[in-house]
Amino acid sequence: MSMMRSRRLCWLARVLGVFPLTERPAGEPVKPDAKINAVFPADAASAMPRSWTTDFSRKARGDPGPKPMLLERSAFWTCYSVLFVSVVLCATVYCTLDDFFKGEAATGVRWTSRTDQYATLCEYLSLCISALASAISACAFVGPVIRQADLLAEVDALLGLPPPAPHRFLSLWLFVVLGVIVTDSSVWLVTGSNTVFDALEDLPLYVTYYMCFTSEVLFMSDALAVKERIASVNEILVSAMPPPGTLCVRRLAKAHAMLCEAMEAVSTRYGPPLAVDMVGVLLNLVITSYFSLEDLLPFSPPGDDGTLTFMEMVFAMLHLGRIVMLVEPGSSANREAERSAVLVGYLCSTVPHGSLMYEQLKAMSTQLHHQRPAFTHCGVIELDRSLIVSIVGSVTTYLLVLLQLKPTAIHDSHTNSTA
Repeated sequence: MSMMRSRRLCWLARVLGVFPLTERPAGEPVKPDAKINAVFPADAASAMPRSWTTDFSRKARGDPGPKPMLLERSAFWTCYSVLFVSVVLCATVYCTLDDFFKGEAATGVRWTSRTDQYATLCEYLSLCISALASAISACAFVGPVIRQADLLAEVDALLGLPPPAPHRFLSLWLFVVLGVIVTDSSVWLVTGSNTVFDALEDLPLYVTYYMCFTSEVLFMSDALAVKERIASVNEILVSAMPPPGTLCVRRLAKAHAMLCEAMEAVSTRYGPPLAVDMVGVLLNLVITSYFSLEDLLPFSPPGDDGTLTFMEMVFAMLHLGRIVMLVEPGSSANREAERSAVLVGYLCSTVPHGSLMYEQLKAMSTQLHHQRPAFTHCGVIELDRSLIVSIVGSVTTYLLVLLQLKPTAIHDSHTNSTA
């Protein structure tokens, strides 16, 4: 696979049961894509012209860069994923239902009213469903992941470019999420009369949270990997603009077709779990926002400490950040793909009409018109920035409805008496 997905991220995903794959031996060659090679036969030249990589490629500076990371299925990690995810999710569901049926006797502050109970139950169960969908998709859609890795490695070889380095902000995002989880557990432990055993009861829930976060980061890294290759194709097109330069249109058209296949493979692998995950994130954002505002409203009883309310606000911001982080990589890749068509159209207007270059650019323009790549979740949700606006509007609507249900503490029904 591309170095956009770091080996440390792969190991973390394996441990959490959402990446049952191992690296293919380094000496094994990349499997060529037979279907695309049938449409675009190999050219006589074995590499891109050196002038194409003079400005932006480390290969032109003598730096070979990182080697591609190729993948294969692992029976051991598949069995481990099934066992690990089953144990964690069963423990999470058991602890959640146990607190739900305890009612006011539960140690968590989220179980003090009937509205709070059902809201918390919906949030935690949606989280379990998202984690289960991620694990099932990781085991069931191994083929598209391997195919995407081979396609990106072949595109790198075709363009004569090294695999791009991993984005460090993805690792930073995972550290931020881990820090929020540790802080939340520590705050809950020191607030009230909670014990270490009570904190350990929430450990399966935190692990389930981190499973979902890691699966989302895997999608982000794969989407950014495709986006970087499309950006490289666009940069080659820009470098060929006047003054006229050397341009092998067939290679670029073939690379673009492979990247479209890679985008389709990513959508196949992550589409079902991320569609479920987006619904879960929507519920989490609504419910955490509800709990953050509950203590600030006039009809709510005053809380003992504002620390827990602050942590609910932190989680609400975290869920909003999840939405942005999920949408932005796919949205940027879609914009780069649209930019390719604009650049090819401009190049058509700069070359002599009827020349071989013009005919090749015209054919590539037709290809880009009919083959419009886009990251989608099961073909239902297209990753675009307008999706963020839609989700924020939906959260506001559901939050207003939920806040109209004035929370009534369970113990109030026992303390009310007539005058």
